[in-house]
Amino acid sequence: MDVKDYTLRDRDGKDVKLSEMFGEKDHLILIHNMGKGCPYCTMWADGFKDTYKEIEKKASFVLVSPDKPEVHKEFAEAHGWNYRSYSANGTDFILTWDMISLRTVSIITGREFPFFIRMRMEILKELQRFFRSGRFLL
Repeated sequence: MDVKDYTLRDRDGKDVKLSEMFGEKDHLILIHNMGKGCPYCTMWADGFKDTYKEIEKKASFVLVSPDKPEVHKEFAEAHGWNYRSYSANGTDFILTWDMISLRTVSIITGREFPFFIRMRMEILKELQRFFRSGRFLL
C-alpha cells in the first residue's frame, strides 16, 4: 500500500515531511494519538516517556495528534512527553490512516518512495516486550 509523504507540523508549527521523520533509521514507528480529549491515549503516550529510547535503538519513534500545534505543544509539554510529536491538524492524515489501517501503531518500512507498510517482526517483538509489562494497563 502506498503512503503519501504527508507534511505535518511539529510542536512549534514548523512543517515536517513524513519522510524526514525517519532520520537515519530505516523504520518509523508512528503512534496514532486521538488528541487532548482522549484520556486513554494520554495514558498510553505517557508510558512512552520511559520506553521510547529503547524503541529508537531499532527505529525512529514519533507520535501524531489531530490537535492544533499550539494545543498539542501545551498538552505534550504539560505531560513531559520528551519524544518527537507532530500535529496532523488541517491535513487528511488522520482520516486516511484511520481508513487504511485502523491501528494505533503503524510501522512504516523503507526510506524510498512509495513507502510500503510492512509488519517487521524484530520491531514488533521489541514493542511486545513493553506492552506486556503492564505499564499501559489501568
